[in-house]
Amino acid sequence: MQIPNFLLTQIREAKAVLVLGAGASIGATTPTATPPAPNSSQLARSLSHQFLGGAFADKPLTTVSEYAINEASLSEVQEFIKQLFDPLEPATFHLSVPTFKWHGLATTNFDRVIEKAYDHCPKPLQRLNPVIQNGDGFEDCNADPDCLLFLKLHGCISRTAALDCPLILTPEQYITHKAGRSRLFQLLEQWAYERPLVFAGHSIDDPDIRTLLLALSDLGTRRTRYYAVFPNADPIVHRFWESKRITVLDGTFETFLHTLNAAVPAEFRPLAGTVPPVVPTLPISQRFTKRDIVPSRSLLSFLNDDVDYVNSIASTTTITPTAFYQGESTGWAPIEQSLDVRRALVDNILSDVFLRDLSEVNSLQVILIKGHAGSGKSVLLRRLAWDASHDYDLFCLYTRFEARLDQAAILELLELVSDRVFLFIDNAVRHVRDLVPLFRQLRSAGRPITLLLGERLNEWNVYGDALAPSVTNEFVVEYLESTEINNLLSLLEQHRALGTLAGLTPTERKVAFEERAGRQLLVALHEATLGRPFEDIIEDEYRSIVPAAAQDMYLTICLLNRLQVGVRAGLISRIHDLPFHYFQEHFFLPLDRVVHTTYVRSVQDHLYAARHPYIAEMVFRQILKQPTERLEKYMQAIAHMN
Repeated sequence: MQIPNFLLTQIREAKAVLVLGAGASIGATTPTATPPAPNSSQLARSLSHQFLGGAFADKPLTTVSEYAINEASLSEVQEFIKQLFDPLEPATFHLSVPTFKWHGLATTNFDRVIEKAYDHCPKPLQRLNPVIQNGDGFEDCNADPDCLLFLKLHGCISRTAALDCPLILTPEQYITHKAGRSRLFQLLEQWAYERPLVFAGHSIDDPDIRTLLLALSDLGTRRTRYYAVFPNADPIVHRFWESKRITVLDGTFETFLHTLNAAVPAEFRPLAGTVPPVVPTLPISQRFTKRDIVPSRSLLSFLNDDVDYVNSIASTTTITPTAFYQGESTGWAPIEQSLDVRRALVDNILSDVFLRDLSEVNSLQVILIKGHAGSGKSVLLRRLAWDASHDYDLFCLYTRFEARLDQAAILELLELVSDRVFLFIDNAVRHVRDLVPLFRQLRSAGRPITLLLGERLNEWNVYGDALAPSVTNEFVVEYLESTEINNLLSLLEQHRALGTLAGLTPTERKVAFEERAGRQLLVALHEATLGRPFEDIIEDEYRSIVPAAAQDMYLTICLLNRLQVGVRAGLISRIHDLPFHYFQEHFFLPLDRVVHTTYVRSVQDHLYAARHPYIAEMVFRQILKQPTERLEKYMQAIAHMN
C-alpha cells in the first residue's frame, strides 16, 4: 500500500479522522476458542441460529435482527450480541492506533476493540473518550488538549441495557438512528467539512456513511479529500470513488497501519497536535519557587493556550495606526506601539491596586473595570497589564479570547509561586459559571491573587449579580477628559490618522472632537476623523463587501460576535457550506480588516470575529432592521449549532 504524502502530513499534524467499520475489527483475537470478530453476514447467521432456529440465515443482518427482536426482545438480542463481541481483544496491529494522534475517531462497530487497544497501550498519545449518545461528555475534551473523542455511531456493547438508545440493527433503527445520538452524527459531519476522513473496514455501503457523503457532495472540490481502505479493489471501484474525491487505498486496515508505522517514525508522532513545551522553555517558570517540581499537563495547557504571561511579551506583530483607531484592538501590538491615549484612570488604578502595600490586601482581591461598549475598556485593561508587568515587574496573566478558567490549574499555579498573581479577565460575565466556584476555591486556598474583571456596563447590570458580592473595588471608564482629547489628537496627528480633521486648526480639531466625545470613544474617533455619522460609515463598509456570499458571511459573524463570542469556523462551514480552506482562498481579501481569524488550540478550530463587538452590534442593527429578519438569521445559526 502507498499512502499519499498529503494524508501522511495530515496524520503527522493530528488532523485526520479515522472512521472504522466492521472490517476494521477483523484480526481481533479471543482468549478462548470463541470465534473471532464476526462480519455482518456471520452475525446474521448467529442471530438466526440463536433466535430463529436457523431460518433466514442467508438474509441481511437488518432483516434477521428485526425478526429476532420480534421473536424474543430487544434486550435479549442485545445481550446475545454483547456475549459475542465482549471477549474480543485487539490484534497487534490495533495497538498502533493509540501511537498516533488523531483529530477524531468514529466507528459503526459495537465492539470495544479500539477502547481495549488504548487500555493496553503503554504510552497512548491521547486519552480516549468514547461517546455513545447525546448525554455523554463531549465537553470533557474541551478542557484537555490530549483528549480524543471516539464516536460510537451505532451504539456499544458496554451499554446494551440502554434501550432508549439501542444498537442499530433493524431497518426501523436505521431510519430513526439519530434519536438519542444526533450530536454524534452532527460532529462527524462537522469534522468532514474540514478534515480528511479515512474510512477503514467499510464497503462504504453503510447508510450513515453514504448519507454523510451525499450531504457533502455539493461542496465538490471545496471540501478536503477523503480516503477509503479497500482490499483487492477493482479499477472500476477506484474510478467510481475518485469521481467523488475519495482516494482508494488498496489493502486492509492492518496493511494501512503497518504502512503508516513505517512511513511515520515513532519519534515524530508526539510532535503532532498540542504537546506543551517542556518547563524550562516557559519564561513563567522563573517565577516558580520550587524549580524541581514539574507542572501538570493541565497547568501547562492553561499557560500555553489560555493566558498570556505579559511579563514575557517583548515584541509583537505591528498594527497600522489607522486600523487601530478604526476599532481593531485585538492583541498587544497597539500597546507596545503606544498607540493608545494615556487615560488618567490607568494611573489611578495602578496607584490604588498595584502599587499599594500588597501585604495589607486580602488574599483574594476582585477588581471590576466597566464601561460602555466602545469606551476603550479592553484597551485600558491591556495597558494596565502591560505597565504593571513591564514597568513594575508584577506577575500579570491576561486571559485570551475563548480561554478556559481551569480551577485546578490556577490553584496549582498559586502553589508554585510566592508572588501575588494578577489575572486579567475581559468580558467577565461570559465566565460567570467558572468564576463563582473559582472565587470559592480561592478563598479557601488563601493564596494571594488579584482578579481584574472587565465588562460592559449593560452586560454587568444584567448578568453580574452572581459575581458582584465578590467585587472588592470597581472603576468606571468615563468619557474622555479635555487633556486626554488633546493627547489623542496629538497621536492622530503623529500617525497621520486625522482624516477630515487634518485641514482644521488645533482648536477647531478639539471642538470637533468634543462635540462627539460625549459618545463612545470608538464612535467619536470614526465620526471626528471621517466626518460622517458612525452608523452610515459602518453600513457603507458592509455594503461595499463583494461578493454577496462574503457579505452574508460577515453578517453571520456580526450576529454572534456582537454577543462577545468567537464564531467557530465549523459553524460558518455548516451555515454557508464553506470549508475553512475555501474561506482562505476566496474570502480573506474581501473580508480583510473587517473579519479577523484566529486559531484557538484549546477548541481546535479557527474563530472569526469582527474587529470590534460594538461594530458587530452596529452591523446587526443597521442591516437587520426588522424583528422578522433578525429571527430568521438567528434561527439559521441555531439550526447549525451542535
